[in-house]
Amino acid sequence: MTTDDNGDVPPESISDPALDKFDQARELFKEGDYDGALKLVDSALKDMPGDAVLHEFRGLILFAKGDYQQAAGVVYAVLSAGPGWDWTTLSGLYGNVETYTDQLRALEKYRNEHPDDASIRFLLAYQYITCGHDEAAVKELKKVVELNPDDQLSAQLLRGMTEGEGGDEDAAPPDPPKTKPQPAGATLAGNWKAERGKDRFDLKLGDDGKFSWSYTQDGKTEKFDGTYSEGNGLLTLVPSDGGGAMVGELSWDGATAFNFRMSGGPPDDPGLNFKK
Repeated sequence: MTTDDNGDVPPESISDPALDKFDQARELFKEGDYDGALKLVDSALKDMPGDAVLHEFRGLILFAKGDYQQAAGVVYAVLSAGPGWDWTTLSGLYGNVETYTDQLRALEKYRNEHPDDASIRFLLAYQYITCGHDEAAVKELKKVVELNPDDQLSAQLLRGMTEGEGGDEDAAPPDPPKTKPQPAGATLAGNWKAERGKDRFDLKLGDDGKFSWSYTQDGKTEKFDGTYSEGNGLLTLVPSDGGGAMVGELSWDGATAFNFRMSGGPPDDPGLNFKK
């Protein structure tokens, strides 16, 4: 992602109404009013739900608030779709760089207290990459892959940083998600159900950004809840119990059905077909 001469976030992809809210949110962020900034960004995302700039800024706000699990989920979704910001862009959003440094130290402290939380280490790796601290980022990504071997995004980032700049030049770029966009008038909010053989899945998505998920197999049901976000063709579910975020490609089939396929999963994974 590029920046202008002042290191500001490029606004070209954001619509005029959303841009006004984004500008206001940036001012509130610099003043330390993170709740106010988050409210404005969430409102802007209703106008531009797929804008990567808004989503990455939302992840930064959540990081600043100390909401690390949700921040990790948002950042994971952003990096699944493309590269993140550089230091010039990120630092330009702060009124005082020392404020960011304090927030980074707080995240490091939390990582030390929760060494086996892959989501926290992924978020810290992202911060290190943005700051240009590649050696520290590699250390965190190695631990993420160790904790979660199925995390192909982290493994891809790690390869790119350890195999030389740009990674393996002969490797074919990953295919873009073959997803169908959200139809006009369709909404994610509601109660959704899916089946895979005898297994049953129930997903409730609220207007308030909260979700509940239940999974029934062999007569036994497991449940968890948390917060969710959608953008760039991805649906991110962040459990409230501190577990790792579920990030999946979202492909619509009309206004009342969609397919949810976990990012980084095997290529033959059919995903789950949810219907209202």
